[in-house]
Amino acid sequence: MSNDFDNSVDKAGELLIKQLLTNTETAAIFLMGESKRHITQMKAVDEGILRASATYKVVLKATKIVGVVGNTAEYAPYIHQGTGVYAVEGDGRKTPWRYEDKKGDVHWTIGQKPRPFLEKAQTENLKTINKLLGGG
Repeated sequence: MSNDFDNSVDKAGELLIKQLLTNTETAAIFLMGESKRHITQMKAVDEGILRASATYKVVLKATKIVGVVGNTAEYAPYIHQGTGVYAVEGDGRKTPWRYEDKKGDVHWTIGQKPRPFLEKAQTENLKTINKLLGGG
């Protein structure tokens, strides 16, 4: 009888882990979609590449399940965190610089303000994310 109980507990544990993995994936997909929505709302951003570069993954570790939402576009951190004097961590360039665009026009800048599309997606949807993680 003890063997049946042990097997039942093991099976319940496996089912719980599968459900938590599913809930985490659902929440990650939702959050990725919300980050894409914020990207679409930004102006002066090549939103096609940035939107297409949104990613998520769910990892089962020894003691926890981790869902990660991010963006693989090379320039995503500069959009999200800002550059130059506007850099979130204060580690941007402090002096103006010039750059040449694709048309050959020269521009001077002191940086761009951060547009934290991932952070906004998360903070604006914490209740929904928590509900999805709980299976609701």
